[in-house]
Amino acid sequence: MNFEKIIAVQSLDPRRPEDSVSEIPLLPRDVLHVLSQQLAHCAGLSQALLHVKFFIIICRNLENVQADRTPVFIHEVLSLLVACTLKNTPEPCAPSRSQLETVTVYALHLYECLFDPYQTWRRQLSGEIVSMKEKSKYKFAPAALPLEFSTFFQGKCQTTNSRSSSSGWRFLSPVLLSLLSGQNALQAITPASVEVLMLVLRRWCSPRNGDTQDPRLLQLTLKSLVGMIHILHASSPGQRKVEIRTILDSYFKVLNADQPMASLEGSPAARWEEGMIALRVNMLDAIPEMLNCGDRPVLQAMFLSNNCFEHIIRLIQNSKVRSPALSGRRQPGRDLAELPPVFDSSSDAITVHAISVLTSIMSNSPSAKEVFKERIGYSHLYEVLRCQSQPTARLLEELLNMAVEGDHSAFPVRRIRNEQPLLMLVAWLPELTSRDLQVFLSDWLKRVCDASLPSRVTCVKAGMVSCLLDALGTEQQLDRKCSENLIYLLQVLGSLSIRPGELRQLIRLLWTEPGKGPHPYTTLVIRALSGMARKDRAERALQYFDLAPSMAGIMVPAIQKWPGSGFAFHAWVCLNEEPEDVPDLPTRLKRKQLYSFFTASGTGFEAFFTADGMLVVAVCTKKEYMTVALREFTFNDSAWHCIDIVHVPGRRPFGQNLVNIYTDGELRQVAQLRFPSLNESFTSCCIGSAGHRTTTTSTVYPSPSHSPEPAFPSHPSLSRSQSFPASLATHSWTAGAAQPPGEGLVSTTVAGSQDTEWGTPTSLEGHLGSVSIFCEALQQTQVKALFSSGPNVTSPLKPEGDFLELSSKLLLYYTPQVRRDLPGHRSAVLSLPAPSRPGCRGIGTAGACWRCSDGLPSQKTHPGRRRSRVQALSPAFPWQVQPMMAQFEIDTFAKSHDHMSNFWNSCYDALMSSSLRREREKEESRRKFQELILEPVMKRSKYEHIRHVNVLKQINNHHHVVLKQWKALRRLLTAQRSAWADRNPPEIRWKLSSAETYSRMRLKLVPNYNFDRHAEASALRDNLGADHSHNPAEPLPLAVAKEAKVISPGLGFQREKLVISEDCELITIVAVIQGRLEVTTQHVYFYDCSSEKEETEEGIGYDFKRPLSQLREVHLRRYNLRRSALEFFFIDQANYFLNFKKKVCPEPLCSPRPGAAAQPPGGVPAVRNKVYSCILGLRPPNQIYFGSRSPQELLKASGLTQKWVYREISNFEYLMQLNTIAGRTYNDLSQYPVFPWIVQDYVSETLDLSDPDVFRDLSKPIGVANERHAKDVKEKYESFEDPTGMIDKFHYGTHYSNAAGVMHYMIRTEPFTTLHIQLQSGRFDCSDRQFHSVPAAWQARMENPVDVKELIPEFFYFTDFLENQNGFDLGCLQMSNDQVNDVVLPKWAGSPEDFVHKHRKALESEHVSAHLHEWIDLIFGYKQRGPAAVEALNVFYYCTYEGAVDLDAIADETQRKALEGIISNFGQTPCQLLKEPHPVRLSAENAARRLSRLDTYSPNVFENLDQLKSFFVEGISDGVPLVQAVVPKNQAHSFITQGSPDVLVTVSANGLLGTHGWLPYDKNISNYFSFTKDPTVSNAKAQRFLSGPFAPGVEVSAKTLTVSPDGKLLFSGGHWDNSLRVTSLSKGKQRLLFPLLADVVTCLALDLCGIYLISGSRDTTCMVWQVLQQGGFSSSLAPKPVQVLYGHDAEVTCVAISTELDMAVSGSKDGTIIVHTIRRGQFMKSIKPPCESSLPATVSNLAVGLEGQIIVQTTVDKFALHLYSVNGKHLSSVPLEEQVTALCVTEEFVVLGTMQCSLQILGLQSLQAAVLPMPMKVPVHSVSVTKEKSHILVGLEDGKLIVVGAGQPSEVRTGQFHRRLWRSTRRISQVSSGETEYNPPESK
Repeated sequence: MNFEKIIAVQSLDPRRPEDSVSEIPLLPRDVLHVLSQQLAHCAGLSQALLHVKFFIIICRNLENVQADRTPVFIHEVLSLLVACTLKNTPEPCAPSRSQLETVTVYALHLYECLFDPYQTWRRQLSGEIVSMKEKSKYKFAPAALPLEFSTFFQGKCQTTNSRSSSSGWRFLSPVLLSLLSGQNALQAITPASVEVLMLVLRRWCSPRNGDTQDPRLLQLTLKSLVGMIHILHASSPGQRKVEIRTILDSYFKVLNADQPMASLEGSPAARWEEGMIALRVNMLDAIPEMLNCGDRPVLQAMFLSNNCFEHIIRLIQNSKVRSPALSGRRQPGRDLAELPPVFDSSSDAITVHAISVLTSIMSNSPSAKEVFKERIGYSHLYEVLRCQSQPTARLLEELLNMAVEGDHSAFPVRRIRNEQPLLMLVAWLPELTSRDLQVFLSDWLKRVCDASLPSRVTCVKAGMVSCLLDALGTEQQLDRKCSENLIYLLQVLGSLSIRPGELRQLIRLLWTEPGKGPHPYTTLVIRALSGMARKDRAERALQYFDLAPSMAGIMVPAIQKWPGSGFAFHAWVCLNEEPEDVPDLPTRLKRKQLYSFFTASGTGFEAFFTADGMLVVAVCTKKEYMTVALREFTFNDSAWHCIDIVHVPGRRPFGQNLVNIYTDGELRQVAQLRFPSLNESFTSCCIGSAGHRTTTTSTVYPSPSHSPEPAFPSHPSLSRSQSFPASLATHSWTAGAAQPPGEGLVSTTVAGSQDTEWGTPTSLEGHLGSVSIFCEALQQTQVKALFSSGPNVTSPLKPEGDFLELSSKLLLYYTPQVRRDLPGHRSAVLSLPAPSRPGCRGIGTAGACWRCSDGLPSQKTHPGRRRSRVQALSPAFPWQVQPMMAQFEIDTFAKSHDHMSNFWNSCYDALMSSSLRREREKEESRRKFQELILEPVMKRSKYEHIRHVNVLKQINNHHHVVLKQWKALRRLLTAQRSAWADRNPPEIRWKLSSAETYSRMRLKLVPNYNFDRHAEASALRDNLGADHSHNPAEPLPLAVAKEAKVISPGLGFQREKLVISEDCELITIVAVIQGRLEVTTQHVYFYDCSSEKEETEEGIGYDFKRPLSQLREVHLRRYNLRRSALEFFFIDQANYFLNFKKKVCPEPLCSPRPGAAAQPPGGVPAVRNKVYSCILGLRPPNQIYFGSRSPQELLKASGLTQKWVYREISNFEYLMQLNTIAGRTYNDLSQYPVFPWIVQDYVSETLDLSDPDVFRDLSKPIGVANERHAKDVKEKYESFEDPTGMIDKFHYGTHYSNAAGVMHYMIRTEPFTTLHIQLQSGRFDCSDRQFHSVPAAWQARMENPVDVKELIPEFFYFTDFLENQNGFDLGCLQMSNDQVNDVVLPKWAGSPEDFVHKHRKALESEHVSAHLHEWIDLIFGYKQRGPAAVEALNVFYYCTYEGAVDLDAIADETQRKALEGIISNFGQTPCQLLKEPHPVRLSAENAARRLSRLDTYSPNVFENLDQLKSFFVEGISDGVPLVQAVVPKNQAHSFITQGSPDVLVTVSANGLLGTHGWLPYDKNISNYFSFTKDPTVSNAKAQRFLSGPFAPGVEVSAKTLTVSPDGKLLFSGGHWDNSLRVTSLSKGKQRLLFPLLADVVTCLALDLCGIYLISGSRDTTCMVWQVLQQGGFSSSLAPKPVQVLYGHDAEVTCVAISTELDMAVSGSKDGTIIVHTIRRGQFMKSIKPPCESSLPATVSNLAVGLEGQIIVQTTVDKFALHLYSVNGKHLSSVPLEEQVTALCVTEEFVVLGTMQCSLQILGLQSLQAAVLPMPMKVPVHSVSVTKEKSHILVGLEDGKLIVVGAGQPSEVRTGQFHRRLWRSTRRISQVSSGETEYNPPESK
């Protein structure tokens, strides 16, 4: 036998002891004793070596070594080792070093055999796995470690450390490994042994003293360290001599050590580099082996505590110098040899292995991942990797491995465990210079991210969509294949969820830069968008419960008594395939719980899924556990399925109990399954959760035989052939092919053994949609109805159809829509039309089509002449003289000849008549052909030609109209906040809008898309000519006539019938539009029939459609002094001026005297009056005036004069109403509203309104405001004589209000600029004649009696007309040569806003109020005409007066047009409203005294700010914040209920509704109020609540609630189901629910007229809804929103709406305020309030004033309040010390409620405090102002309602008993409540 193999010490191959047992005999016991004695007395090393080798050989038979004690030769061998160590010195007579080392090696090998008899460490080193099971079968234990050997071993380690050489470690390492693999491990792990290992690592890459770089030594060293870590980790702290932390600290120090000193002593640099890289790579590879232990999380925590992440990142940073010769470990998966050569580089070996180590440390440890994010961060890791160089394929693959925490190339692809590396790879992708690398990485990203539904969901949650869009949006163009992969992945992830900002970014990829071609991704992106919006795939739940975590689930409260007799479960479920990427985990049975309802005794219902996706329904009784398995259907296919389980109890005592299992609406299985008792309480109820264990007993019984089939002990996965075929699976929500239900087989086991049979219960490990539990059995139709409603239905229990009975059966309902498992929402629905097949229909053709049959010869016919059968007769015999013959002939043939002659004559006559007849027939035929065929054909041809031309025009028209619409859409998409926002947007120019406020102010500017700088007009003014060729714009296209929009009869609940239709003209400032008016029973239509259509604010053309119910007023109007027009006013302040063609009865021309005719000469305006009568006959519900009244009667009936006299309306409002009644309109420049010059002091530094000299004399016309002109004017009048006698005398040849005057003032504002240029023949007027200065304009009135222009209303409200915002070149003044730009203001005005504000105050001043009636007499009153006008010097040219001319009497068209032009440009005098002097206005003092005597009057709080008092009303809801308290402003009262209390609506934070009685006065004590509490608020049984619950994170506040102006409806948002709800306030019941919103409604707002409601949402969108009216009252909302508004990047926090100004304003958390239009939904402007912080300021509160002011409250680090004009101009900002919780705006003030318990009133113009803050003791939650502005309603956090009023209490009325309740503290309910003053203590 050759024993050399057994004793060989150079090889590390394992030698199993069982291989040598048969060859090595069992020796007697005394042999070893004798040999050990001989070893002790050996004379030389050779003899000692032989003994040691012999001991090695005999020890291979383990029976020779006694297991119970230490072998006898141990001590002698140890003595030999000690002696060899001592002799290993450089002495002359000493043995050679090689002999000593040989003896030492064999002696140590002998110890290795004893300490590791089964060669465990060698076998592990060779790759063999030694399991614990195998170790337990070992017969012989390792030898005990003698104390002497331990001492020797530690001494040897110290010696090695002191010599700083690793050569001795080659001998000790096998012994250490043998010790570590046995029971002596802890004794071998000492500081010295650890230090030796670290020394070996430090010196390995730079050997010295003859050492060599031995890879085996490095391998043994790292193996020893790994073993030490595992042993120490498994031991208790008391057993350790060295802590793991110490070893790791030393290990990482060596790993990150700088260049050792040895390298500086002569080691070659290349050799050192190679060694260092090899060392670090191997050390890095050892770290995952260290972590591969039983209690891995604890060891991971130790690594984290040793800052392992910092060490590894530092190692990567320091690894820039690499050796290209060393290759790292090869990655599994794709063969790198197949890749391009650039992938073969191994220069990043350390980086690759370091990433692998990071993966190992973070694997399956969420806490480790969080620590890495906090300490290092993936962004820092990304920057570190980028700094290295371009990555290699191995590095990219290792990052992919980090994402899946395993081999990314495994099949099936592993689930994503760490999404951050994927985001890092996507960000890195555009920077890869190699196209091959781009394709390689994108391909793997697509595979990994799209591998499974959980992976896709993980990517979406991590924000992968945004990262992909960033990568695609970089300037570096990606490889086409790479971009295809990324966009495909984008489509896949976007189909799950996409945020609004991401959708905008995606659409941005479709943008085409001007001058460039389409974006390279355009086609791919369109394909991706259509794929996201495709509806043909299976629907999925948009919200769901994520029950994948092991502890997830729904815990249902205990059900004390089951209310019904059955059990039914309905849910939507999505299960994923079982992960196969954790092969180390032992396979075990488990029950993925769907639901479990158990009693305390363990009986109940249960359903679960097996690991392979099979549904099992179970029932547990006290003794048995019965199951029914649905084998034919597997659910782990990552698709959503509808599951319904219905337990049907037997109807009779011994009837059959059934269970019906439905999937996707179809009955799949029916089984006879027992029904447990429902008498006990269900105490353990769970859905999707493991919950409480269902085991009823701890005793395990043997499983009985299952009948009729055996159980499923292993539950193997069903193969595809066994399961439901994939090709037939109905994943859409349409019913699939009906399958007959299978007969279910019931398996029965002993109760308590279900865990053994089916596995331990776990969570569902999937996704769960909405869940319904019913206490009664469901019918099949009801199950199908639930399935058909889909997984995203908000509330399927609708009281209709099959759902009618479900509400009574429903016990529990859970929906995931109160939470968001996927971030972001689909903010847009995309649909692309499918290509249609070409049809067979086309344009018909006249004529016939002929075809010859094949094979038939064609016949030729030759035209020929018909031959006659009659031949002429000729004589047959010769001529001879035969007399007798002649006589014979005479006798014989004479008679025949006569007959023959007669015959031929008759034939000839017949022939001639026949010929004539044929000629006549031919002529008749020719005539009829001409008449019946030719002429119709020619007419038809001409008609068809005309029609063809018209069709071409219409097509061309339609093309241009569509082009305009596309341009409008392009503007929408390229707006500032849109997806294609232009980075360098062009400057927007503006023009005046036609929108008006309720005070008839036109304030709003809209974009002017056809802006012209009018440079040519400026050049022509200066006589320079055009400096450039002017190409006129192409004419606007002809418009296609609109089809009638009237709903056909039978559609809708109310039929809309046409009442009248007439041709008319729509009069606007810009143009006169020909059209047609149609009035139906429900709407008023106007169709623009002009040949050219302009783009207007409401669309292309001037068409409009208005509900008749919104019509407020219809006024009879004049146009060009003819009574032929109507003006329509609607409740949203829209107005239209229509002129009708008159049908007249001819009358003699009347005398053209100004006051001669009350009726216009020329006849009755029949058409206008007919239309007017028809409209009045329809009785519109909101129309104010009925009956045909003259302006004088209308003024008298309106009561406006009395209101003005009593100071109930302002001077401005009264003047505007007078203008309106007198026929003045914004729509006709010749009848523009006229206002007086008020101030005459325009040179002072300040404006003193208390000085009468500041004001103009209003009793005189503006022409004689300068008294010096009066004499000249009067003389001119008296001296005037018309030679023709047709023109009466006049004082002024011009008028105070005409079209030229309006254009003069408004020259800086379009469209007046264009109209001015047109009036001036294509040029600007001379600069000196333009309106360039307010003082200069007044001076011109004083110096020039011819200039008699009064003012226009814009001087009192509109600031923008004073500024040259459009930058027109208005020229220079001749005298000063100053450039004309903005209007020069008086010295007392600091800005246009200041001028208008002070000018308005001057109009409302006491002096003007006392004298304004004098000016009214001149313009509208008795001084307008007649002798009073002559005396007042107030007579104008005759053409300006109504009735002066009759245009229809002028036959000549040219003369009539000329006269119309004169009237249009000269101006028109308003209708005369008064023929007696106008009454004088009461002074402010007298008016106040009068009001104080009224019983129903309460003073205006804002006019008495120094007398404010707060009153306490009984608490509405004690302890619950009062979030809404409002008195609707338009509550209707009939004649009977006049004077009855209004409704005061309150809403508490818990949804409690209250409708209380409210009067702004107290009948007993004046100046205060009456409050009657709603009795239902205090009655617990009668209380009315808003239906809930509300969404998490949304508090019920005034932002989410709004009340209709008529007090009928309450609109609420913030609900859990994302719905917008409508509640009837009278009944307190929900009327309608609109669940169509994508996310929670966060804010609501209504306009003042109650037409439109705007809602804001978390999905960053706003929706505008129309409020439907019925009988003049609000009834509900339209089913679909009017507009959906986009532009925000974050949640919308507040909204406001102004229908009259066509403004929808929204604020968001992104710090922006966006203004849209309501009617078209167009973006107008974006406002970003100023903020000192770098963070965006959240817009917390928002309001729009009556004049369009935008008041914004922002929150960031500090609170601030901002004011903007209606056109977005920033006016002022103020900081706030307190947090605003409520905000309300009036005409001149802003009311704030704060969290710091105060009520503040600020001035709207300055945002400064108008009065000191009022303390409220507790935080304020709501603020509102009553409609009379008499009180402020304040809702507090403690539920109290505080009413703030003004004034002092008057005495008790006569006849009332005296009650001393002033300053009383008791609460008053159901009586007058304005007596208890609220005096809270000062807040600290």
